[in-house]
Amino acid sequence: MSEQLPGDVERLRELLREYIAEREHTEDMLRESEERYRSLIDRAFYGIYRSSPDGRFLEVNPALVKMLGYDSADDLMSIDIMRDVYVDATDRATFVAAAERGDPLPDWVQTRWFRKDRIPITVRVSARPRYDRRGKIEYFEGIVEDVTERQRQEEMLRRSERMAGLGTTLAGVAHELNNPLTAVIGFAQILMRGAREEDDRVGLETIHREATRAARIVKDLLTFTRRQEGARSERVDLNSIVEYILSTRRYALETSGVRCILHLDPQLPAVAGDPSQLEQVLLNLLVNAEHALTEALDSPVSANPEGTPRGAIGISTETDGAMVTLQLSDTGCGIPTEHLSRIWDPFWTTKVEGEG
Repeated sequence: MSEQLPGDVERLRELLREYIAEREHTEDMLRESEERYRSLIDRAFYGIYRSSPDGRFLEVNPALVKMLGYDSADDLMSIDIMRDVYVDATDRATFVAAAERGDPLPDWVQTRWFRKDRIPITVRVSARPRYDRRGKIEYFEGIVEDVTERQRQEEMLRRSERMAGLGTTLAGVAHELNNPLTAVIGFAQILMRGAREEDDRVGLETIHREATRAARIVKDLLTFTRRQEGARSERVDLNSIVEYILSTRRYALETSGVRCILHLDPQLPAVAGDPSQLEQVLLNLLVNAEHALTEALDSPVSANPEGTPRGAIGISTETDGAMVTLQLSDTGCGIPTEHLSRIWDPFWTTKVEGEG
């Protein structure tokens, strides 16, 4: 028996060496697998995370850190998800409650998140719970896609389609109006040459002036639809346009108790544009501000942006050498949040008929 002992020990040593070698190989394979997994996560375009049920990030990949504007993964993992990430915290609370009840979960959920700078973004989230041995949620694993830009482009496409339809309608209406307006203007000019009575001449001048104005509106509609070529563009002095439009509204502003504060850059260079359209834009903004301030002056409290006195309109021009800026601000009530998405829709207004 003593003669077999050295051989048994040697076989035991050999088995031990094989076991250690196999374990080391397994650990190497596991380490390589983890490295490949980590590399895949770190290089992913989508945000990937693991979070606790109480609302803390446990792991995050670089894409999610960048998406939410944080300096590092540690910074992101130190925040409260409900408070600092979700625009509407009930979105997460509803999802967690459904997971705890064992309800079927949607593949993707679209919601709004805050970046670190509090700028909201639209995201699509796909998350699933992972349970411990007792059947309780241990953590969530999720994938996040920022769809803010895609949503913006889709909205631009929808708006472009609406504009195309509107343009076709406007072009047809403008064409139908052009011919009779041309006739009215022409015959008014002929009759004005032979008019002897002052009252007749004044009436004909009014017809000619208003028909010409209507024709100009029709031309602007055609320009707006981009169906007519040759929209005017010339060198324009913005300061002169501001002063002219302000002179046309000075009496109305003074009688309504609204002050106008000008800061016009005397070194402002000329810009390329259509003077009549620039005048119309500025006039519309000025009238809107005047109407808003008429209401604000009756209110006991009103906001004063950038130090502008209460009941005042501020108009400024400036240049940085490469760009010219015209800015108009007022101390009115502002635009309600629910209307912001429609401010670029053509001809949309909240005013009653006859007020613009």
